Amino acid sequence: MVVATVVPNTYIKDQVYYFQRKVPKDLWQYYSRHKIVICLKTKSVRQATFAAKSLASKLDNYWLSLRLQDIQVPASHLLMESRGNSLSDQPTINDALDLYLRLKAWFHKLF
Repeated sequence: MVVATVVPNTYIKDQVYYFQRKVPKDLWQYYSRHKIVICLKTKSVRQATFAAKSLASKLDNYWLSLRLQDIQVPASHLLMESRGNSLSDQPTINDALDLYLRLKAWFHKLF
């Protein structure tokens, strides 16, 4: 038997809490189902409340990131093209290693 609860986004089945949340229509393309159901593996109202709030928050944040990926950059036609890498005159790690080894060999010849 399924029982409605006072804990948001949950229901009780066989005395165990389950989290449930509908996937927003604009995000259906990312999911194989339109509703998310997760067993919270607890009979405690307190633990179920904490877990449900945590899952809801994580889903909200994830869904926001998915929505932001789909947004076009406002005023993208005003962006300047890359003017090259300002660090290009810096030595590479290989150049630094070569210099280090040459200096180390020279130093050992002195002593």
